[in-house]
Amino acid sequence: MAKKRPSPTFEPIKPTRAHEAILAQLQRKILEGELAPGDRLPSEREMMDTFGVSRPTVREALRVAESLGLVAVRHGDPGGPRVLGQPSVGVVRVLDGLLSAERTSVAELLEARMVMEGAVARLAARPGAELGPLEEAYRAMEQAPDF
Repeated sequence: MAKKRPSPTFEPIKPTRAHEAILAQLQRKILEGELAPGDRLPSEREMMDTFGVSRPTVREALRVAESLGLVAVRHGDPGGPRVLGQPSVGVVRVLDGLLSAERTSVAELLEARMVMEGAVARLAARPGAELGPLEEAYRAMEQAPDF
């Protein structure tokens, strides 16, 4: 009789809808500075071809990105959606979404922190950068209790 092998252990997956995967890529590229304020995204048609999805899927991703304050969409604009100059509002909303998600891991939070720290450092290093709010946030963080 053959010896019974133990069953492989699988972990639950987080189903991702296509528009969420597109949104995640847009967020990552904006937060990492690969897409800067004022940059244009590809047209809907180009995004459909690149991601291999339908127009409604691309539009849903752009709608959510716009609601997060990451991009401005003007339908019919041949230049494509424009990355906004104030991604910080979107960052706060993205973090809020991460923290309220049921299965956000510590690794995901650390990854988000590393991405944001890089983006903040780039913004702070710009000539003429207004550092007052950043210094204020740093002081508040230093005074906050550890959990």
